[in-house]
Amino acid sequence: MYLKAAQPLVAELLNGVNGSMILYGQTGSGKTYAAFGVPERLHRVDTWINDSDRGIIPRAAEEIIDGINAKGLNRGFSSTLTISYVQVYGNEITDLATGNVVGQDREGRYANVRATDRVGHRYVLDGNTEVEAKSMKDVVVLLQTGEKNKRVAATAMNERSTRAHTIFIFTLHQVDTDLGIE
Repeated sequence: MYLKAAQPLVAELLNGVNGSMILYGQTGSGKTYAAFGVPERLHRVDTWINDSDRGIIPRAAEEIIDGINAKGLNRGFSSTLTISYVQVYGNEITDLATGNVVGQDREGRYANVRATDRVGHRYVLDGNTEVEAKSMKDVVVLLQTGEKNKRVAATAMNERSTRAHTIFIFTLHQVDTDLGIE
């Protein structure tokens, strides 16, 4: 699945093109497994990095980090990768890095929480934490923290359902150091 669906998006990201992937399906159909891999491995960082049981997100992260390192060494590029991890539950968005509700008008937990604001033809997420990812360990730490901050509840089909949607965001900022172009 990674090679056909996600790897082309990673290549485009490294070339400066935006992309997104949505995993959709019934509760218990394997979306979380496809995204993250074997859940038990997330808590054992040493066995998870370079593990064949990893999902789309860790594989993409590794490929992006490797691509950044290759570009910087071979072509005079300076790149910064940041990652964010949020959970959408009803009209509320939680930053899984901190456990805090994010959005505009954040005066109180439920005081006019508006997690997105329409700007032109797009929605903008405001207030989420962006963590710089220089290595796979940075990615793993955010995923582990996010797992602890997720809302979960049992359903008839899944013992550990979030009843929410999670979004993992890669943001790549690149500068051609020879030309000074972003």
